[in-house]
Amino acid sequence: MVPKWVRGIPEFAYFETSPGVTTNVPITALGGSIATPPNGLKSEIVEVDGIEELAVLGEAKIKGKIVFYNRPMDPTLINTFSAYSGCVDQRYAGAMEASKYGAIGIIVRSMNLRLDDFPHTGSMSYGDLPENDRIPAAAISTNAAELLSATLKLDPKIKFYFKQNCKQFPDVESYNVIGEITGSDFPEEIIVVGGHLGFLGFRGWIARRWRGLCAEHGSIASFKTDRI
Repeated sequence: MVPKWVRGIPEFAYFETSPGVTTNVPITALGGSIATPPNGLKSEIVEVDGIEELAVLGEAKIKGKIVFYNRPMDPTLINTFSAYSGCVDQRYAGAMEASKYGAIGIIVRSMNLRLDDFPHTGSMSYGDLPENDRIPAAAISTNAAELLSATLKLDPKIKFYFKQNCKQFPDVESYNVIGEITGSDFPEEIIVVGGHLGFLGFRGWIARRWRGLCAEHGSIASFKTDRI
């Protein structure tokens, strides 16, 4: 059995520099997040470089606001998984930790070394937080994170709005995915590729994930065999 989480209709977000003056930004709900209220969530936003900074700011500067986690992946690390590991905690545990200081939602910089307009989702956890203390969580594209950060430096009082409609359902049965493609040059030899298929509600995402499987999460074994 595996968790069943449904994204719902596409998310929507913007930041507001003055009444009626808004800039739309691309976001996507994190896998496992709760929804915002039906009319969305709007508040001042406080930028942090990671979970550790929450304790420095304290409840007085966080309560009632949306926390914006903006620690980027380190592009100087040759091992990209090390760069990923260096900031993925803010995505996975960011909502759980920000909630303890009275935040009403979180926005997380996408786990992505590139600057682009495509927000990257991923799993998150509320730990053992009671349901009433859980807050909505979404990822923002890296370009939008840069823009939001620069705008906050000019005016820390801007407001952020986002709306998402995701929902958690009871666990459901899942299955393995197995496929075989016979090679043209060496049909009697086999390359085995193993890994996981993560799917959090985007059309076409599985196909893209499979193409990157070997490089990111897979294990490969090549051997000769007598086919049965």
